[in-house]
Amino acid sequence: MLAKRALGEIVESGRQRAELLVAADNAPAISLYEKVGFATVGKTNYQLWGKESSPACSLVVGG
Repeated sequence: MLAKRALGEIVESGRQRAELLVAADNAPAISLYEKVGFATVGKTNYQLWGKESSPACSLVVGG
């Protein structure tokens, strides 16, 4: 899976944390990221993909 491979490369590069924003209504993406180790740490309003400010989830993996 591409997400697991990307996380592996992050770890191998010495990074200890990865963070991403996902549209809060994109349950399939949130579920996928949680399955590979990300955890939702907050919600915010953020402009994603040129849309007006919309709810987004902040997910992190690592410390």
